[in-house]
Amino acid sequence: MTTPQSGFAELNGAEFYYETAGAGQPLVLIHAGICDSRMWDEQIAPFAEHFQVIRYDMRG
Repeated sequence: MTTPQSGFAELNGAEFYYETAGAGQPLVLIHAGICDSRMWDEQIAPFAEHFQVIRYDMRG
């Protein structure tokens, strides 16, 4: 797995945390309403072996 890259993206005046890992077809992971992107911690490495994994924190 490649080293995850993270940062903040601005959209309509709001900042969103994001993280990417891996290479290949993009796979966007969207967390449940009561969680944040950490809910995907255990899945990132296995998915990143085959995909470019993108996860982010939704507003709220």
